[in-house]
Amino acid sequence: MTQWLYERFKTEDPRRDWQFSLMGTLNWARSLALHVSEGFSRDEIVSHYLNVARLPIDKARENKVFENLVLAFHCQSSLHVMGSKFENIYSINRSAVVSWYYGLYYAAKAMIAAVDGSSQEIHAKVATTWRNQIVLNSFAIPPFSYQVDTLVKAEYEDQIGGQRGGNPFDLRNVPEDFLQAKGGCLTYLKGTADWYRKKAEEEIKRNHRLTNFRTKEARRIRDESLSTKSACFMHQAFRFRGKTNYRDALYLSYGGQNRGSSIERFVNDLTLVLDVFLKMTCGYVGRRIHKKTWEDFLEDIRKHARFELYYEQ
Repeated sequence: MTQWLYERFKTEDPRRDWQFSLMGTLNWARSLALHVSEGFSRDEIVSHYLNVARLPIDKARENKVFENLVLAFHCQSSLHVMGSKFENIYSINRSAVVSWYYGLYYAAKAMIAAVDGSSQEIHAKVATTWRNQIVLNSFAIPPFSYQVDTLVKAEYEDQIGGQRGGNPFDLRNVPEDFLQAKGGCLTYLKGTADWYRKKAEEEIKRNHRLTNFRTKEARRIRDESLSTKSACFMHQAFRFRGKTNYRDALYLSYGGQNRGSSIERFVNDLTLVLDVFLKMTCGYVGRRIHKKTWEDFLEDIRKHARFELYYEQ
């Protein structure tokens, strides 16, 4: 049967390919889930943050951390409930991505607040600040630590190649082990860097009234601007949410063969990744904040949260 709506969209924009979009989406989530199977035991997290300096008691800063953690825990709870209580998993997969992203977003904000007490409300600013404050200070654990410090194409491709170490795996196939998962994660990082670079290049053209970058001067202007930009895991998550929520109306919910089992695994993968990201977040925050204050927070949220709490130390 002809997919009438898809054909309408395809005629307007021949680049639309919901099957390709779905493949990359499912395989990135699978790559992340397989990757976090290593490096996140309780002992490994404790060891990773052993040298994090304690803050003096600062109620205002602590409250920023706690508020964002409560929001992150609530998103985590929503994701767990959605994945376990809906018969038609297609009904909730887009909402699952939203809960997943906002769980990461609030957890990232909690980590930033624990570093310097600051609070950003713009998503791109949160991603960049998280990279600068958390990733560059080695407070993130792979795969959440993968990043590039430039959007100059040749330079970030070289950086990603260095992190790959010859790993050839990309997202055209379902990853099956840790090494393939690492390749998939780095492939999505490259795709994200490509996407942000292209957006930045269009802005540079508008700002400098350029039509292309064929001249030496135009390339200089472009590369100087791109060299100040970066991409990290939170940029990837933000792009992922945008793709799901704004830029493609079909790929998670329409047409093709019924991939219900793959979609169910997708939601489970997202849930596992958020669980682990929150374990990492709390591992850092629990070392940063005064020990008794942190223990009081955990005891209180376990007693008084009106949603089901899934966080485990």
